[in-house]
Amino acid sequence: IVETLRQVDQLGYSTILLVRGGGSIEDLWNFNEEALARCIYDLKTPIITGVGHETDFTLVDYVSDLRAPTPTAAAVAAVPSQKELISHLENKIMQLSNVMRKTIYLEKQKLEKYTHSYVFTDPSRIFETKFMKLDNVHLKLNNYKIRIKQKSHYEMHKKVIQLNTLIKQKQLIETKNNSNKQELLENCFENYLKNKKTSFSYCIEKLDLLSPLKTLQRGYIISKKNDAIIKSVKDLHTDDTITLVYADGEKEVIVK
Repeated sequence: IVETLRQVDQLGYSTILLVRGGGSIEDLWNFNEEALARCIYDLKTPIITGVGHETDFTLVDYVSDLRAPTPTAAAVAAVPSQKELISHLENKIMQLSNVMRKTIYLEKQKLEKYTHSYVFTDPSRIFETKFMKLDNVHLKLNNYKIRIKQKSHYEMHKKVIQLNTLIKQKQLIETKNNSNKQELLENCFENYLKNKKTSFSYCIEKLDLLSPLKTLQRGYIISKKNDAIIKSVKDLHTDDTITLVYADGEKEVIVK
């Protein structure tokens, strides 16, 4: 079926009919194959399917251009009645004519309305109205400018007085604050120096206690190997030469 459909698709027919009489589901199973469904989907020629009875549905019905309930119905769908086509065409022509006549009638009414409008009969009325509105706007704008100018002068004078008052108050407050801040700064600086001196003396004492020289003076020694401090017995081997650092000098010894 797939090979036949592909060949017929190349012949240039207007329509392809894929039909079969009724039967059991097993008899119609070929029309549920995926390969056939993909072939019908890829066809360039329109295809009508009419497989089995009216209640039978197969996979090809869902990919065809039209599904007919029976083979006879598929033939009828492929070759419609000439009278029905002519009647359908005449109805469409009549509908189109009615729409055109109605559209022309409505457009004529619009044209007559626009023709009798004052825009065409007395166009100067348009400019008269606009000029009146423009004069009113100009008058309102001048009045508004005068009010704004008067209000601005009054507000500016008021702001200048307030600003001078605030400047004087600010100067007095700043003078007093500067005096207080200077005194506070001097006290803070003296306390800061005192705390730093105390902290410095404590650090010197703590550093002196943690000094390696102090530890050596108490009898401890530092052992080094190749200028590296020995931290574990595992780092020593027999006959290793190591250096022992004392508080008053160094000595080299050999590990036994």
